[in-house]
Amino acid sequence: MINFNIGHYLAALRLVTQEIHQAGFRIDRDGERALLMEDGRARIAQNLGYVTKVANDLDLPTVHNRVERIMTLMRLNRQVLCSDIANEMNILLEAFEDDVKFLYLYAYPRDKAKMFLSSRSEWGAAITAFPAIEAEVAEASDLFAQGHNTACVFYCMRILEHGLKAFAADVGQTFDTQQWGAIIGAIEGSIKSIRDNGIAGLDKAQKDARLQFLSEAAKDFAYFKDGWRNYVSHGKANYNDADARGVLEHTKTFMNHLGTRLKA
Repeated sequence: MINFNIGHYLAALRLVTQEIHQAGFRIDRDGERALLMEDGRARIAQNLGYVTKVANDLDLPTVHNRVERIMTLMRLNRQVLCSDIANEMNILLEAFEDDVKFLYLYAYPRDKAKMFLSSRSEWGAAITAFPAIEAEVAEASDLFAQGHNTACVFYCMRILEHGLKAFAADVGQTFDTQQWGAIIGAIEGSIKSIRDNGIAGLDKAQKDARLQFLSEAAKDFAYFKDGWRNYVSHGKANYNDADARGVLEHTKTFMNHLGTRLKA
């Protein structure tokens, strides 16, 4: 999942740089013995609070420790020189440089990041109908964004199982430990019974509409099973970016459609 925003990192660097410039301005104006004023203490404490949050979020231990040193200096010494602050802030910048050497990041492709960040809204109907899929939708979208294409397809199959369970229940079947082929066969048997015997309380038009929905959904589940589920679940195939994007989009469209008629 996305846990880094370069804007926050750059903002922390800007705050430290601004304090160096501010200290330099005071020294130029008032001389080398210029003291840090109370308003300067409050501003530095606030700015370093933000730097600490960034350091904690990104696991930057050297930065965190240097901030603690500066805060301790201001807390214990009521007559801190601006030159001391400038020196401490320069060391803090060096701490950022030291820690960033061990900060390993993945840069999401812009279009994939947008897909991931919008996944909650784009899967809205499916998530509303099947709330349990929300975390798996996020996982599938994130895996695709990171280029883990086979894992993305695997998670899509997990998402579909929630729909298959609700679909089975809708025609009087129970889906728990069976193979997909077995439950799809049972579902098709139920659909045939509806086609042959009708549905009590429904006229022909209503029956035909329900049969169309059920038949199309059963066909789609069989398509997913034969196209991907049988292969990815048993380690028989690997998928590229185009494959994963297609499966993810197809799963989203299908589950959103299913969510308009069924729910968990």
